[in-house]
Amino acid sequence: MKHINKGIIGLVDGDVLLYRACNKAIKDNLNVKNVFDDIYKEVKINTGCEQYHMHISGKGNFRRELKQPYTVYKGKRKDKPDNFRELKDYVINKYKPITKDGFEADDTISIEATNYLNNNQLYMLITIDKDLKTIGGLFYNLMHNNLIAVSKYDAIFS
Repeated sequence: MKHINKGIIGLVDGDVLLYRACNKAIKDNLNVKNVFDDIYKEVKINTGCEQYHMHISGKGNFRRELKQPYTVYKGKRKDKPDNFRELKDYVINKYKPITKDGFEADDTISIEATNYLNNNQLYMLITIDKDLKTIGGLFYNLMHNNLIAVSKYDAIFS
């Protein structure tokens, strides 16, 4: 079966966008939904992919069920901003992101990216999560607004 390339598919870490929008809206006293829409629009302008698949974390997390004798999974994380739930509901309704209960956005992004990698489909990881560099491919860092290519070798050995 011949693979049909669909151009570059942007795999967007929606969790990063959610937190960024929430914090900016609180800091600058702005409408959180408008802030999110503006941030997402800017991401699309800066990356220029053919299509985008936004991912956000589902309810719960399988890692919390694992017995970890030394650390608590993400135990040092701060509470979610007050406007987080409102924004997440808005994003789910407007953008229909990929979400799976028990999985975080980076988990579902990893699964989708690995499928694309195995099928020679071009994709761009759009996030700040350096752990996603372990997959390889195009990596757009939202924080620094830069794009790098991570080779399969670098993904495995760095």
